[in-house]
Amino acid sequence: MGEIKISRKYILNSAFLLIANIIVGLGGYIYQILMGRVLSVQDYGLFSAMLALTVILNSPLGGLQLIITRQVSARHALGGLIFVQDYFRKNLIYYSLVGVALLFIAYYFSETIQAAVKVDNYHLYAVICLICLLGPITTICSSFVQGLQLFYWFGCIGILGVSLKIFGSLLFASIEGGALGGLIGVFISSLGVAIFGMAIILYALSKQGPSLNSVESLKIPYPNLPVFVASTAFSIMIGGDIYIANIYLQPLDVSLYACAATLGKGVIYISGGLVTALYPMVVEKHVLNKGTTEIFIQSLLLTLFLAGGVALTYWFFGDEIIVYIYGERYYAAGNLLRWYGFAMLPVSIVILIENFLIARGKILFTWVFALALPMEFIAISFWHKDPMQFIFVILAFGFSLLFLGISLMFYSGKKNYLRH
Repeated sequence: MGEIKISRKYILNSAFLLIANIIVGLGGYIYQILMGRVLSVQDYGLFSAMLALTVILNSPLGGLQLIITRQVSARHALGGLIFVQDYFRKNLIYYSLVGVALLFIAYYFSETIQAAVKVDNYHLYAVICLICLLGPITTICSSFVQGLQLFYWFGCIGILGVSLKIFGSLLFASIEGGALGGLIGVFISSLGVAIFGMAIILYALSKQGPSLNSVESLKIPYPNLPVFVASTAFSIMIGGDIYIANIYLQPLDVSLYACAATLGKGVIYISGGLVTALYPMVVEKHVLNKGTTEIFIQSLLLTLFLAGGVALTYWFFGDEIIVYIYGERYYAAGNLLRWYGFAMLPVSIVILIENFLIARGKILFTWVFALALPMEFIAISFWHKDPMQFIFVILAFGFSLLFLGISLMFYSGKKNYLRH
């Protein structure tokens, strides 16, 4: 393969996003710690389950971000900002109307939906609906900022979001009390991110001037359905596990599992900046017929180093970390954190492979997630005696997906998955 050339642009962008992700991650942990200390054990379990429910309901937005980011990156690479302006306007109008329509559906069928998602409190349900309403808008903003490779502002959006969430949730939790106050803070955070992101995009696009009708001639075909299916399934598998645990486990076990899962996901979040920078840069290189082997190998090595370091830290110091952060009453979550962090290590590599292949227009791997989701749910329905069984199911599926992903890349090497 020859000597691997180091991409200075990728390293610098990844380094900045890594720092931003660390700040956001620390802010997220501080947020969870404060909420865990402010709320009772039972309320914290309910609050974590409701947050996980919003993740499940917003799970299709992950696919939406991949699709929009790919389109923005390709359009920008081929024709500059003028090819992006109309695309932004159309997406904003379309998904705003979709969000309003879904809000009306949520209102008129509130009793049925509440029973289905097991939310007895109507006020909790209303706030969750408002959070989900803002989901498409914040996703569009993040997608365009990422696609235009405005990585500085992308990091700032994340820092703003977690800051607003901390102050908003603590403020309203002290006023309203319980899980409802915390969720109101999440809504405030989403609203602030939407406004801030919109301002960044409008400023960036204003530099080009008015769009032309000729942009309609730019067509970038891409099979969207597999990406939606894969991203939705993967988001539910990884982000919705706390909500699923709330269905099967006892309230105390849910709280312990929520502590371990919240911290354990740091293994995949620590390397999130690498994927954020990788995806639009691979799209750009792909549409301009440039090689992508070097940037993928750099990403893989950095992911192993960063995610592996966090996983090892959890493995050797899981008990101490749990007690220091959450207090003695959550001591039993230490062993859960040890194994949950280990389970997230293959997942971090799977995320990297998935984003790389989607950026290159390869969708075969995406269908694997559609098959894995129901299989994981079936496995959990059999093994849910305690939180550890939950973690072992996630561990097994994580390594299975990693094996399939690596096998697919090697098997498809003759089809130029890594290079043209």
